[in-house]
Amino acid sequence: MTWRDVARGDLLHLRRSKMGWTVAGLMLLSTVGVAVTAFLMTLGGGSIPEVRVVLLFIAAIQVVLLPLVALVGSYGAIVTERKTGSVRFLLGLPNSRFDAYLGKLLSRTLLVAAPFTVCLTAAWLFSVAVFDGLELVGFLAVLGWSLVYTVIAVGIGLTISASVKTETRAVAGIAASMLLFGILWPLAQHFALIIHPTEFLEYPRPPKPSWYYAIGQLNPGVAYTRLVFGTFGEGTVIPLAAPNEPLGYATTTALFAVLALVGWLVVAPWLGYSLFRSVDLP
Repeated sequence: MTWRDVARGDLLHLRRSKMGWTVAGLMLLSTVGVAVTAFLMTLGGGSIPEVRVVLLFIAAIQVVLLPLVALVGSYGAIVTERKTGSVRFLLGLPNSRFDAYLGKLLSRTLLVAAPFTVCLTAAWLFSVAVFDGLELVGFLAVLGWSLVYTVIAVGIGLTISASVKTETRAVAGIAASMLLFGILWPLAQHFALIIHPTEFLEYPRPPKPSWYYAIGQLNPGVAYTRLVFGTFGEGTVIPLAAPNEPLGYATTTALFAVLALVGWLVVAPWLGYSLFRSVDLP
C-alpha cells in the first residue's frame, strides 16, 4: 500500500462520518449562502451588488472559518490512530511514516478543499448570473489563496496531532493555535510597537517601522487577507499589514505576503512530518 491508499481509506472514513457532511454544509453556507442572501436582499428593494462585493464578503468569512474547519478536521488524524492502536496497522501494511503522513495530509486537505472549491465555484457562477461584473481574476485569487491557506492550517493541525498523546490535548492545541493567530499575535505586534522607544518620544509620531508590518504579514491569516483583498484593490490599507500612506517598505508589499504564505506552506507540513517521524509509537 502507498500514500494513495492511506488517503483513499481516510477519505472513505471521513465521507461516512458526520464530519464530512458538516464541513460540506459549512462551506455551502459560507459561500453559496452568502450569494443567495445577497440576491434575496435585492428582491426586497436593495441595490444590486457587484460580484466583487460578494467575493470579498466570502473571503472575509474564510479568514476565520477555513483555518477553524481545517484544524478541527485534522487534529485527530494521527492522535486518534495512536489512541485506538490502529497506527500499528497503518504502518504495518507496509507503509512508511512518510506514506502515512502524506496520505493523511492529502485526505484532510481534500476534506476541506474539495467542498470549498465546488461551493465557491457555484457561488461565483450564481453571482455572475444575477449581479454585475465577472471578476474571473478575483474568483481565481480567492480560490487559489484559500487552498494554500487550507493546506497551511491542515499542516498545523497535523503538527498538533503528531505532538500529543490524547485527543483532549489535541483539542487544547487547536484552541491555543486559534488564540495565538487570531488574538495573541496582533496583541504582540501592537505591544512591540508600544514599547518601541520612539513611539512616545517624538511628535508628531513617526511612521510605524518596517518590522511592525513584517510581524503582521508573517501571520498567515493577515497575509491571506492582504493578498485576497489586494486583488480587488482593497489590500493596500490593512492596519496590520500595510499603512495608509506608501512608505516604501518591502515588508508592506504583496510579495512579502506571498513569501510568508509560501514559507508557511513548506514549514507547517514539514514540522508535522518531523514530529510524526520522531515520535515513539506503541
